[in-house]
Amino acid sequence: MWRWQPRRTLLTTLLILVLACCVLRAPAGCEATPAGRGHLASVSATVDLRTASVSPFPHFWKRSFGSGHALLGTRADWREALNRSAVELGLEGIRMHGILDDDLSVCPAKGQYRFYSVDRVYDYMLSLRVRPLVELSFMPRALVSCGGTFENGSEMPACSWAFSDRGSGPGSYRALVQKPDSFDDWYDLVYAFATHMVQRHGLDEVSKWRWEVCK
Repeated sequence: MWRWQPRRTLLTTLLILVLACCVLRAPAGCEATPAGRGHLASVSATVDLRTASVSPFPHFWKRSFGSGHALLGTRADWREALNRSAVELGLEGIRMHGILDDDLSVCPAKGQYRFYSVDRVYDYMLSLRVRPLVELSFMPRALVSCGGTFENGSEMPACSWAFSDRGSGPGSYRALVQKPDSFDDWYDLVYAFATHMVQRHGLDEVSKWRWEVCK
């Protein structure tokens, strides 16, 4: 969840000075009476801006917002909110979960890769000059043996899902948190994904993205 972390600026410094003056002069200028029937005398303050220490206010909130799972990027209301954030706030990046899980169907089977849904999300973001913070998280079901039986008839371990509200089944989205049967398959998927992004958007653009590898 995005949280704004306030920073002291010239404006907040002025506000602190005004409040301090009010508190210091309260005995002479403020009259407290029951039921709020009092009044607060006006207070004036003078600040010499020529000697005040000022610095640029860093717009931390522009760098990146968190946005839940990537499938949300296909929705019209999400896109409307992103457009407004880019235009009105100057948003520069989006971080989202599940870019490689089964919500976007990137890997229906081992060695098969389909990035159509990812392209829909990223293309729209980039059209607004909003870059992805690529989170390589969660596992396609095709790369994990779980929740079934092996060829010899023995039972596979149960699938483990993040954010699950259905016991052992997927929750709000298909966030499988188990390691792949073969890390070679995972390597091939990530390599194919990165290669596709470079071919589609160019190395100069993709090299400006931030990449996060989750374990």
